[in-house]
Amino acid sequence: MYTALFAALIALSLVSANALIAGPYLLAIGWIYARIGKEETMMLGQFGDAYRAYMRRVGGVIPNFFRRNS
Repeated sequence: MYTALFAALIALSLVSANALIAGPYLLAIGWIYARIGKEETMMLGQFGDAYRAYMRRVGGVIPNFFRRNS
């Protein structure tokens, strides 16, 4: 979900070709990226080892498409 949001915000920034429009989009990307760490901490506190296993399986901001199922 975050990857798609980042891609959309970057695309909107590039398409706008205007710093007044692109600036807030790029600031939003930074704010969201900073929020991810807090969210991960919260999820680890709530779900513990099950969430750690999920994180290893799916990857982070960049999805882990090439991981073998084992």
